[in-house]
Amino acid sequence: MIYIVTLAISVLFLVLTFVYLKKRRLDFKYAIIWIITNLIIIVFALNTRVLDAAAGLIGVEYAPAMLFAGGLVLVMFFIFHITLYVSDLKQRIVRLTQEIAILKNRVEKEEKR
Repeated sequence: MIYIVTLAISVLFLVLTFVYLKKRRLDFKYAIIWIITNLIIIVFALNTRVLDAAAGLIGVEYAPAMLFAGGLVLVMFFIFHITLYVSDLKQRIVRLTQEIAILKNRVEKEEKR
């Protein structure tokens, strides 16, 4: 049952990824990450032997636990990447705000002449 639910959710996210990519609401580099992740999950959900074999290689007794742990690690990396991106955007916004203030000051000085 857990594999069917996992498969359904993964297919839903795969469809949503393509919909938002088409609408240009999702950047291509992030869409690739989501597509690959969902395809891997779909493979594991469709063929439980692959998941069991992968879990056995790592030494995990309960294969769905490995899937959950892998997803958790992936989410942590993704959140860290997004945090770096947001920090960069914040710095850009501060710089642009400062540049606008300088330009506005120059325009005001020119208007007074």
